[in-house]
Amino acid sequence: MEDVGTPFIIGLLPGLFTTTDVALFINTKHEFIASLFNEPDNVPVDMKWSWLGSTMMQNPDVCKAVLTRVQDPQKFLEAAADGLPLLVVNGTRDTHSKGEVLVKKLEPLFKDLEVCTIQGGSHSMFYDNKVEFIQAVTSFANRVARKP
Repeated sequence: MEDVGTPFIIGLLPGLFTTTDVALFINTKHEFIASLFNEPDNVPVDMKWSWLGSTMMQNPDVCKAVLTRVQDPQKFLEAAADGLPLLVVNGTRDTHSKGEVLVKKLEPLFKDLEVCTIQGGSHSMFYDNKVEFIQAVTSFANRVARKP
């Protein structure tokens, strides 16, 4: 997370993990949701409320476990070396992830890595950049489906 997460998202972690400051926890969740979009003021409020409600289902302990748990990557790395296809879609305006860092980490591991960088893409590219996102996923899926 430290390598791939942006300073902004790393800065939100204390608020997402707090079990003693309810106001900080709630405000951080609001900030998190707003940061998903390029223009959060133009996102319908009912959509933002829906996403906010979903995040509230993750209490601080669950949030911490999701973001900091240690996993054994061995089987995943074996599959990568064996040719598991992977599509990385990143956006140039993503405030959560450093796509270029992620790609550099994955390139030596995956035989079949496809990267699509969406100019102006936010963390929620499937919302902010629907056409480009769907084209990237469809193209990848079609290519992978044709593989022997």
